[in-house]
Amino acid sequence: MSGEPSTTRLSTDAAGGSLVPFGAAVRIVAGRTPDGIAITEVERDGASSITWSELEARTNQMARTFEGLGVREGSFVSVGLPNGIDFLVACVAAWKCGATPQILSYQLSLREREEILALAKPALTVFEPIALDPAVSSKPLWPDRIAPSWKAPTSGGSTGRPKIVVSSEPALIDPSQSPGFRAGTASTHLVAGPLYHNGPFYFAAKGLLTGSQLVIMKRFSAPLALELIDAYRIRWALLVPTMMSRMLKAAVELPARPALASLDGILHLGGVCPAYIKRAWIEWIGAERVWELYAGTEAQFMTFIRGDEWLAHPVVSAGCPRGASRYLTPQARPYRL
Repeated sequence: MSGEPSTTRLSTDAAGGSLVPFGAAVRIVAGRTPDGIAITEVERDGASSITWSELEARTNQMARTFEGLGVREGSFVSVGLPNGIDFLVACVAAWKCGATPQILSYQLSLREREEILALAKPALTVFEPIALDPAVSSKPLWPDRIAPSWKAPTSGGSTGRPKIVVSSEPALIDPSQSPGFRAGTASTHLVAGPLYHNGPFYFAAKGLLTGSQLVIMKRFSAPLALELIDAYRIRWALLVPTMMSRMLKAAVELPARPALASLDGILHLGGVCPAYIKRAWIEWIGAERVWELYAGTEAQFMTFIRGDEWLAHPVVSAGCPRGASRYLTPQARPYRL
């Protein structure tokens, strides 16, 4: 295997249903619930929020600003910001231009960042919030643009060299179908992991575009995560086993163990979950609310297993393909931009 950077394009089937461009999905939700909260970003010392009407207006202004800086349909916009509202505003603005957010960690070394940018050749990089000129129109761009690839996260696990995984799914979505545990209903999602990782980004983006409120942790803290689940009536959360372990330990130190009654479920991924941690969560919130996802960034294949199914085949099973037939496609072919 060559040590040179590479790029992989995903090969997936387009989803069925009534699809609209990502930018139009934001406009639709904003028209339905203009004063509802779209995104809340939380730190230990406070929180700030943006409504759907504010998100629509700000991303329209941002998209026009991006176009003035040379972003066009099919461009890459490299986004390397900390977790929060600004990260998703930049991504939505890119989609409204018909461009692809090429997400990467803001914590990369200069050399790592330069290697990724040399591969991506983005039309624009966003490594700090962009100040908007109030004179720029906040009206929707017309006609709606459609990005040919809705995301392009970075990876490098197999070679140690940077790789961009370019989705072959265009930026189209059915805004009535939530990716949560009760399909078809908007929800409240806890975003506990870094948005520059594919898993948190996938579920945050799809949740937002189908009308769910995102509660984004600027930095993970187990006690704060437990507090937020109750305070914001969180319906579901994406976690990794380390987070699950820390939340279990934090719960023991509280005067009363949180019931986490609002949760429809948690979905864990990103590593092997020790059996004792999984069993503890099953005992805590119920087997049918603990789900595991096994997949890769390239998404050639994925499996899901629910807690009660895992109990019937503990440790040895990662589940069966479930609701993922469009990912069961031939191997993606590497290519260079």
